[in-house]
Amino acid sequence: MVRTVAPLSILSNPPAPEPRLPGVAPPFVLGHRPALDGLRGLAILAVLSMHTMPPLAQGGFIGVDLFFVLSGFLITALLVQEHQATGAINFKAFYLRRAFRLLPALFLLLLCCFLFGLLFATPLEFNTIKKDSLAILGYVYNWRYVYRPWHCNSMLLHTWSLAVEEQFYLIWPVLLGGLLTLRVRQRWILALVGLGILIPGIMRHVLWPSYPRLYAGTDMRADALCSGALVALLAVWNRLPRSFGARCLLRLAVLPALVILAWHLRHGEHLQSPHMYKKGFTLVALSSAVLIAALVSVRPWLLTWVLERPLLGWIGRISYSLYLWNWVVAIRTYYAVGISHIYLKMLLDLALSFGIASLSYYFVEQPCLRWYRRRAAPPSTHSQPGTASAPEALAA
Repeated sequence: MVRTVAPLSILSNPPAPEPRLPGVAPPFVLGHRPALDGLRGLAILAVLSMHTMPPLAQGGFIGVDLFFVLSGFLITALLVQEHQATGAINFKAFYLRRAFRLLPALFLLLLCCFLFGLLFATPLEFNTIKKDSLAILGYVYNWRYVYRPWHCNSMLLHTWSLAVEEQFYLIWPVLLGGLLTLRVRQRWILALVGLGILIPGIMRHVLWPSYPRLYAGTDMRADALCSGALVALLAVWNRLPRSFGARCLLRLAVLPALVILAWHLRHGEHLQSPHMYKKGFTLVALSSAVLIAALVSVRPWLLTWVLERPLLGWIGRISYSLYLWNWVVAIRTYYAVGISHIYLKMLLDLALSFGIASLSYYFVEQPCLRWYRRRAAPPSTHSQPGTASAPEALAA
């Protein structure tokens, strides 16, 4: 049964905690965590570096995996907290929030690509853009890319990851809501998520070299999303390390996690190399999960300080628009100036990407979100226009 939820502001602005018994861990509340904005900033910078300056970051594609882990964490934490607060998950409200968060900027991108194709593309290229746009709007573009890659327009290839995330949003909330409603024991839910991490890694190892099936298939990338979901469940259920020794171990695990991510960023092999599919993607997903677990529990001071810098947080907040536009810009500047003018191309890529993404964020995404908040907020919260609900403050 779907119930009307309490105002979501309680998730980001919780009331004063009630007295608790000594030794009992306080309840986990997601709220707005600037360090996670900074982590998204690092993720999008990795992607931008691969698109604009590939010699410096051959493995910048791991930024997409970090986005997957963050998405799995944020969505799962919000859903479980809502169920704890209200006894149910309001699926209608959840999907409306996702639509107003994701669709306006995507509509703008597709409209611009459509107009570009109408004015400058050949009839064959324009027909491809139209078919790609339909697959993107249906959030099945990753499967079009898997089975008909030669029919895809180069400007829109990057949207395969949006389809993977949206398919996760369609399946996981319903499955999780059913498990919570049936009061399935926490350890069985954790075991199920653990299988979601283990099985894709095994399948990639066994099915190699079926590229691009192993790269863009939703089932093959589920381990990154499930890694984030596992951290969220452990956090919300107060199962993250609590003893002094365990917390110290988690702090120590941050360094090897950063080393693994940095190595794959700098020395990551080509996307069609066996290393990434047999070991690399699994290592990147688990390392990203370790960082998130540390940030929401032990908060290692140096990493937290770096990630909470305002500039990095701002980049993280506009990361969705940056991801949408940077690849399109990179493709068009390649045809405009060529690879021989590499430094000019890099400057153009970054300037245009940040400029267009900022316009999209402030004049398309934010106005749509504000309109949705005004319509969705109960009357008692209309007097607090500055209060952002957790999904919008930390939208993946």
